[in-house]
Amino acid sequence: MCIPLIALIIAATFFLGWGMKNQQHVKVANRYKAWREVRWRELGWQWSDRVSGSALNDNFFYRRASTVDVQSRHWLATETVSELVDAAADVSVSAGQFAEQTAQDRWPRNNWARVSAMFPIDIRAFEAVNGPIAYHHSRSGVEWRRGEAGNSTVIRARYLDALDETLGNIPAPAQNLSNMVRNLYRNGW
Repeated sequence: MCIPLIALIIAATFFLGWGMKNQQHVKVANRYKAWREVRWRELGWQWSDRVSGSALNDNFFYRRASTVDVQSRHWLATETVSELVDAAADVSVSAGQFAEQTAQDRWPRNNWARVSAMFPIDIRAFEAVNGPIAYHHSRSGVEWRRGEAGNSTVIRARYLDALDETLGNIPAPAQNLSNMVRNLYRNGW
């Protein structure tokens, strides 16, 4: 009497594990799609470079999904950007210029992607686990690279102008030491 019960538990564990694996694959594909949307808009890739449902089925679902639906959306919260530029301009003129320059091209945009997939299964009890699996993921922004947007002029204007003026007024015998200290914060660390 125990053997059929144990076999049923083992089969249920197998099918539930398979369903959970499919759900994880859809989550990973969804995050990948949102990341690709950010890169696609940032680099100006061609329309053919966008990720389609068949490409996700080939690369993430090993062609096991019967249907794959892909949706994406892109928007920019312009009021937030203008508020940031105004707040930075209140701090200093150079900070306002830096924020305005950054906001024109490189301000983070919101990208939203939704991926749903249907994995066929003949057992009705497990259709809920492998049925239409859908997730959505949003990613804000563009990818920032080191050194892409310099903030040294803003930091220098805000914190180091007084130090720079003091070091510039040091008499000639100690001018070499003064220049070494100035080069330390001017050239970056």
